[in-house]
Amino acid sequence: MAADRSDRIILFVGASLLALYVAQGVLHLECSALVQVQDDDRYRVISGCMLAVYLLHQSFMARRRVFDPVGVVFWHRLAGALAPVVLYLHASRFGYGYLFVLVSLFIGTIGFGLLHSVVLRVRLRWLFTWWFVLHVATSASLVVLSGYHVLVALAYE
Repeated sequence: MAADRSDRIILFVGASLLALYVAQGVLHLECSALVQVQDDDRYRVISGCMLAVYLLHQSFMARRRVFDPVGVVFWHRLAGALAPVVLYLHASRFGYGYLFVLVSLFIGTIGFGLLHSVVLRVRLRWLFTWWFVLHVATSASLVVLSGYHVLVALAYE
């Protein structure tokens, strides 16, 4: 019962934050103070490092899952639900070109992750397998493209 409640809370929080992030990007809503801070090179490097640490933390879940499968999945899902906030602090705009692809991968990975409890409730093995493959594939692609972004951003620093 408690797990079902936490699943719903995580889904609600994550979906709400994701919808807010997408809506502000599509509607071109800006927090002028945040946009001004995001134009500072030092802030971009610091927030980018925080985002990189976040991505590495999330990607190391597979190894940690061996020791504490239930607890690690809960914290991984909770951190995933809060991911739009981490992304927003670094980039409140979608960007264009490969940055748009990078943000889309981030959003897609969050979206796939939020479907976890829904997919488990359906209880179809093939659906879970496809969900898992897509979530891991978008996550791995996100890490690789983020690494490319770091190289490009530092080259033009």
